[in-house]
Order: sequence, then C-alpha cells, then structure tokens
Amino acid sequence: MKIGNLSLRSSFTTRREKTVSRLHLLNLYVPVYQNPRNPVRNSSGEYQPIYSGHFNESGEQVFYGYHWKVQQDGSVARLLDDDAIGWHAGNWEINKRSIGICIDDDLDHKHPTDASIDTVAQILRNHYPRLDPTDQTVIGHNEASKTACPGDEFIGGWKNRLLSILNT
Repeated sequence: MKIGNLSLRSSFTTRREKTVSRLHLLNLYVPVYQNPRNPVRNSSGEYQPIYSGHFNESGEQVFYGYHWKVQQDGSVARLLDDDAIGWHAGNWEINKRSIGICIDDDLDHKHPTDASIDTVAQILRNHYPRLDPTDQTVIGHNEASKTACPGDEFIGGWKNRLLSILNT
C-alpha cells in the first residue's frame, strides 16, 4: 500500500476510462452500511490513496480505494477501514454504501480460483454478518459502472457460486 497526498476523487474520475487493469473488483453493496467519514481521508484526516497496480495507457499510476484485496492463493490484505469510503465502484451513491473487494487475477474470460472465492465468502461472513447475500446486494463492478470488470464469467457464472456458498 502506498500512502500519499492525492485526492482519490480526481484520480478516479479523470483516469477511469483509460485504465488498463489486471485487478478485478467485486463491489459488495451493503444496504445497512452508513459511512460517516470524509470520502478521501483516513481517520487521521490525511488523504489516503491506495496503490493497486492500476495504470492508465500513459503508464501513470491510478489510485483506487478497495477495502480488501484477495490474492489467487486466498491470502487477503485489508486496504481501507470500513469507516472510509473507497473509490471502487465508479458510482458515488454505491461507493458510500458499499465495500470494495479486489481479486488480484486476470478474470476477463475466466473464473477466479476456488481459494479466492472462498476467501471472499469468508470476509463477508466474518466482517459483514448483516449482509443478506442476494443478486442485488453482491454486485460486480460492471453492474455499478460501465466496465468489463470483473470479467465476462461473473454474471451467470462465478457470482452464482459465491452466492451459493454464502447462502449455505
């Protein structure tokens, strides 16, 4: 994680169309979540951009605010506290009421690893027990904004597997 003095909002809105990404986002809409914090500052009042490995076509870093990052082997890193609004969905109304989980894999045309999906389910169960996991509360980035992320295998594919795990 890289912390610097940069506004997430301006980085996100000016660069999102040009982003070439290897990281894919699963945006989890949690209706009961209310965020009292300033959207671009941490609890100390400092600007809090998150280095996520995203670059635009010019090679410039683009900062995104995910709450969690899950690796292919199932390991996980906490990037933002829940009281911080992450700039992950490309939609302010969803950003301020949701948690962003990034799965570090190229998911354009494939499912994530079983370990990744299991870890996402574990995060949701352990940290968001009030979440009612449905097709409307667990949404992909492409369901919140016009993007290919999290790939063409999500809707009608591994999203159903994740929901099945969460509902058993």
